Amino acid sequence: MRQLIVPESARKSLAARDFVTDVLARVDVSVGGDSPGDIRVHDERFFDRAVADGTLGLGEAYMDGWWDADHLDVFFTKVLQGKLDDVADSRHRVFLHLKSRLLNMQTKSKSRRVAQTHYNLGNAFYADMLDPAMHYTCAYWEDASTLEEAQAAKCELVCQKLMLKPGESVLELGCGTGRVALALCRAGAEVVGVELSAELLEAAHAKAQAEELGPTLALGDLRSCDLERTFDLVLLPYNVLNHMLDDASLADALAAARRHLGPDSRLVIDTFQPSPAFLGDEPEKRRPILRYLDPFLDKEVVLSEENHYDPATQLNRIVWSYAVDGTQDARVEELTMRLFFPRELDAWVERSGLVIEHKLGDYDRRPFDGTSPKQLMICRLG
Repeated sequence: MRQLIVPESARKSLAARDFVTDVLARVDVSVGGDSPGDIRVHDERFFDRAVADGTLGLGEAYMDGWWDADHLDVFFTKVLQGKLDDVADSRHRVFLHLKSRLLNMQTKSKSRRVAQTHYNLGNAFYADMLDPAMHYTCAYWEDASTLEEAQAAKCELVCQKLMLKPGESVLELGCGTGRVALALCRAGAEVVGVELSAELLEAAHAKAQAEELGPTLALGDLRSCDLERTFDLVLLPYNVLNHMLDDASLADALAAARRHLGPDSRLVIDTFQPSPAFLGDEPEKRRPILRYLDPFLDKEVVLSEENHYDPATQLNRIVWSYAVDGTQDARVEELTMRLFFPRELDAWVERSGLVIEHKLGDYDRRPFDGTSPKQLMICRLG
């Protein structure tokens, strides 16, 4: 029997079209109809945008000329009186669950688009709010007084805990701006780093040249990485696995790490432990998390965060909103990450043919338990 293959982009848009058409019909608005308040769609991207951004997306899509209506006043009266946001929200949760099951949300081409839209924003953007090495995760503050010192202390601590010997080889999958790779080079390791974001890799090259360090840094997708050699140590650092949004991507990432291990090699996985208490306490509520002075604009920036978590898929859509000098939403960025609960992650690692030798709860090597902020796993070939 012949199988009908529909391109993924078409399947995604068809699903969004059906959803939006159904929601609008519930407030007596038709797509392509001729009644007062009905709309005409000129760009199929309208449906995906409406699903992603709700009524805000409707308004922005109208400004971009993606749809129009003869009687906008009637349309908006129906939308407001019918409480479109409430109608859409209840059905949106169901739609997102079905969408994640029926459509592959993380093909390799899409992963490149994620890198382009989130991590390829320009290094000056991240330099504004991060330390000079542009670390994007937690710092180690025990003996530090500045963010730069705390991030440097974290890298030193990580290198100490890895107990590397001079000349040992290290493969870092997802090396970013080189924050770990360069620290390992300073410790005398032979380092190879693979990174999907060209912008982040450019920053890593620049820092390596400035310090006259010699890591091998390559642009590529860690899931398909095959260097045809093994390393003494393979790293999946700082929440790299949380970017593997579907099961196929996660399996490929773990398989790529495994094929670079020898009989005496170690694999280190670093991710966070999700907090059920946080996820149950209005995570979608906007919360300020950072205040800093933009050195280019000489203006105060307040960064706020929202977390839109779907328990059915364990995907968390994070929204960062930047208020610049009092102007709200001067810049808005989004990133989706997958959450891994402890026994789930253990099962994935073991199913990939690996043995978990140790599981730690933080960089100070405390044993892992239900209150640990981190999941640090030291693994070997099974």
